[in-house]
Amino acid sequence: MHDSDSSIALLDMFLQNHITITNLTITTLFISSFMIYIYHLNCYRTHTTFTCTNLEDLQNAMATNDIVVFETTEGTFQVELFTEKMPITCGNFIDLVDRKFYDGLYIHRIVPEFCIQFGCPFALDPHVYYGTLEHDDLGKGSGPSDTTFKACDGKEHTRDEEGNIEDELIKGISNEKGTLSMANSGEPDTGGSQFFINVKDNKHLDWFNGSSESYHPVFGKIIKGYDDVVEKIEKVEINAEQPVNPIKIISIRMV
Repeated sequence: MHDSDSSIALLDMFLQNHITITNLTITTLFISSFMIYIYHLNCYRTHTTFTCTNLEDLQNAMATNDIVVFETTEGTFQVELFTEKMPITCGNFIDLVDRKFYDGLYIHRIVPEFCIQFGCPFALDPHVYYGTLEHDDLGKGSGPSDTTFKACDGKEHTRDEEGNIEDELIKGISNEKGTLSMANSGEPDTGGSQFFINVKDNKHLDWFNGSSESYHPVFGKIIKGYDDVVEKIEKVEINAEQPVNPIKIISIRMV
């Protein structure tokens, strides 16, 4: 047997005996490289620079959904947006966040065991109670009219003359406790800037449930701060569904 043949035979034996380890090693190296690539891509996409010190940080960096921080006078909580499943609704919301549309608005409606609602552009006065004659428009406002925004799938959409967007009806995403859902007037395609937090399971609001004629698409869920912030907001003293002591949205920012 020639030396070259011996080398080939030895190599073949090595490969046969170590094929499982080799495949595992290659797979591990590939996954590691891919995770690092996604990490850097995500940091670039969100214009955020930070250092990953453990696997949890790296997994958070790889998250395909966007994270939003809500800062209120009652505390801070975080929301994960369903950007892949709800690209239009999330794109509309992210555009309003980038415009700082929500900054300085007040929570204008709290219904215990039901919802916490905000996002009305007329809710700038903390002393106007929801539904009173002092300000008939309170609770009826929407997004900026005739403006465009880019959905999370890259497609461009236009709000109508009243600032509303089309209903994004994706079956299976339910109005469960802790989720964010689009508010509307009860008519189709009348959601715009207003949304609410479900403080209990409100599955009767699901468009696919058939219990209600009003469709309320869910586009996110609270992942941090529900127990110590959101529940506290739900339990404040109210008058005509508005907090007696005003609760202000200081800012909403993408992470």
